[in-house]
Amino acid sequence: MGGLPGRETTQMAGGTAEAAEYGSPLPACSGEDAAGTLPGHERELAQVWADALGIPAGRIRGSDNFFEIGGTSRTAARLVITLEQQLSLSELAQNATLARMAGLLQQRREDARDGATSG
Repeated sequence: MGGLPGRETTQMAGGTAEAAEYGSPLPACSGEDAAGTLPGHERELAQVWADALGIPAGRIRGSDNFFEIGGTSRTAARLVITLEQQLSLSELAQNATLARMAGLLQQRREDARDGATSG
């Protein structure tokens, strides 16, 4: 897959992208090994994002927005499936930063655990 002459082609999860058309394959999403400084629940989700987006987990920060660092509607749908539909596509879009999405998922786990122990 050589792409078009004079255009850099980048291999991405789910296919390739012409860098000249779509911009940098790894937007300025973070510094070195950002995932190492994340709380546990954010670090776990950062790895799921990294797998879905085809980028190193260490480049993802809590303030990163899934769509701004390369997420598309297709990768969002795959993410919802990977997360076993713990959130909807609409909720993903409304909570698109790593910190907000991880917080929502953490709250749901706590609510489910509390409901299981009180009922």
